[in-house]
Amino acid sequence: MSVADERSALDHPMSLFEHARRLHRLTPHGPLPDGGQPLPDSGDSANLADADRERTLPTVLREFIGNPDLSPQDLHERAAVLTMIAEDLCTGPAAPAVGDLRGGLIDQIDNVLTSTPWTDALNRSACDGDPVGARRAAWISSRTARSGVPAERFAVRVVVPDPKPAGSPQVEARIVIDGMPIVAAAFDKGPAEEPERLIYSGRLRATAEPKEVRLAEAYCTEGCCGGLYVTIVREGSDVVWKDWRSSMPGDPPPAVRFDATQYDRELARAEQDHSWEWPARTLARLVADGLRADPAVLGRWDCAPGWCTAWLKEFDIARLTFDYPAGPRSFDEPFIQFGRVIEISGRDPELLAAELIASMRDTDPKSVAEMIGGSKDAAEKLGLAYREPSRW
Repeated sequence: MSVADERSALDHPMSLFEHARRLHRLTPHGPLPDGGQPLPDSGDSANLADADRERTLPTVLREFIGNPDLSPQDLHERAAVLTMIAEDLCTGPAAPAVGDLRGGLIDQIDNVLTSTPWTDALNRSACDGDPVGARRAAWISSRTARSGVPAERFAVRVVVPDPKPAGSPQVEARIVIDGMPIVAAAFDKGPAEEPERLIYSGRLRATAEPKEVRLAEAYCTEGCCGGLYVTIVREGSDVVWKDWRSSMPGDPPPAVRFDATQYDRELARAEQDHSWEWPARTLARLVADGLRADPAVLGRWDCAPGWCTAWLKEFDIARLTFDYPAGPRSFDEPFIQFGRVIEISGRDPELLAAELIASMRDTDPKSVAEMIGGSKDAAEKLGLAYREPSRW
């Protein structure tokens, strides 16, 4: 399991009921949906009837947004929670849970977030000198501006979590079919894949040759609890998604046909859209693309690229990994995984990426990277002086 996998294994999107419970924790003295008793804990919530689940969120929402005695900080925090719920109603795990209440809840949240007290509070946060508050305000405003359930038969939405995350949630590439997010509807064991893996890799492109694509992986890794797969193929003027496969019980989704022209147009738009990225994530993409385009950069040092990414919790940092030696190896052959922490420090991501790749052409990257995988014994067998990592 990679470091990225380890960081995200225990972080997962909140369910609709968990959203309601979080709202209640922020408004502990208001009326509760069960007549005054505390909301059930997470162990009890799984036993609620579907109708009770659907009633819970609207009731708590009304109390949550109806309190007139809120400080600007309260409004800012609540706006972030409501923004996450609105996004999950449009493209995520809340969508299939609320049935016919979905449109009304989205409208209710958007009306609140665009009302004067809330927009004034967000504008103040954007200008008060706190970079995290400013990023959060921009994220809320951006999400509100593009509110609504995608109207296209096939739609791709990149969803960025709260810029002030509680853990290490991942950016998701959510596929919406006829207004319903397919991962949320068909797989509740993990989030949708990241955009770099699903969109920018070209995996969603349809050809006459059928190919199986993973849309989601379980929080704990696929080897533990599975994933969601679909086979994509081009058949004349249609693109077909069929032969669904997952670890979920029950019947898989039916085959779906899309107009190939609309499908290609939407996918091309998604592949060209990097507007959701923050600077460190852009840097990570450019470095990964550069190493992929020129394998000799690391290859001359007998190294192979691993992964390069950036997490919201480390907003100004990108992380790069690579393995030594390159090439296939048996289980008992020694290897070392190296990692670099790259601070963007307000610099232009394109210039920084170019400098970093140039430096790896000229200087053995093993000399400046930390050893983050493998063992002291493996390092010695490879003729390397073992160093304990300090930033991993």
